[in-house]
Amino acid sequence: AEDVVPRGDRVRVLLELSRTGLTHHHIAALSPATIEEFLTTRRELGLKETYELLLPRPDQLVWGEKSLSNAYLMREIASLYPDTVFVHVLRDPRATTLSWVALHYLEDEDEALELDRDAAGAVAYSAMRWASWTDAIDGSSETLPDAAVTRVRFEELVDEPAPVLQRVCMRLGVEFDERMLDPKQRSGDPVLATRRHAHRRLSDPVDAARADAGDRLPAWAAAVVERYACDGMARHGYPSRGEELPSGERQKLLGELDFLEPILRKRLARDAARSGPPEGHGDAQKSEAVEGR
Repeated sequence: AEDVVPRGDRVRVLLELSRTGLTHHHIAALSPATIEEFLTTRRELGLKETYELLLPRPDQLVWGEKSLSNAYLMREIASLYPDTVFVHVLRDPRATTLSWVALHYLEDEDEALELDRDAAGAVAYSAMRWASWTDAIDGSSETLPDAAVTRVRFEELVDEPAPVLQRVCMRLGVEFDERMLDPKQRSGDPVLATRRHAHRRLSDPVDAARADAGDRLPAWAAAVVERYACDGMARHGYPSRGEELPSGERQKLLGELDFLEPILRKRLARDAARSGPPEGHGDAQKSEAVEGR
């Protein structure tokens, strides 16, 4: 069956899982007995059985999993776990792009983002990914029960964290505890040990100013985000800046995007295919957001 992980592939699966982020730390912490059982058991292991065998064995009643590629697999996950609740944290793509570009391209979010081919490519790819994920989540949400999906706007979360978190806890069937918002409590979260640059703010007090982080994107970068993420932005109430680019800058940007776009679309489709999305979710939108400026 397609769902079965063949015994001969289990070492490869384990190696693949051990190469990334939190999964690496989790696999490294598994007991030798668990690893041996996974590799040697004669019974067939489907994807669900593999996942549960390699999970920790917590006493808590709720398991959480935050892989971004889950956006493409919501219907499949819901079929395996009917009581799943998907928490969609929605954020302005200009802010997510600033965060992603700062992590992968700049030294810090406050560093100036100058227009060149590398910067244009980083911004465009981030916006394409946001659009692809958002389209996939919106499409799946329409087919799942209302109780299966709860949306959290990042801007509301940082502005009023307690009531937003209370709402999420209620949906999950978990009792809200004020300590959930205590930075000292969060400082022990194992995620901080994985990509400290990306997750370091988890141990800081909630900063309401983060809601407007995308305002720091230069006009050319905001135009690129709006070019590729415009449909999802419109659906979720994120208005265009409406800034007009100088003619020379606009022409330079269009030239770079004409070169980069086919490359980035292939990269996005390849990355999305590895996550197993339904056909069509890998296509990012293109708009007149840059051409019309």
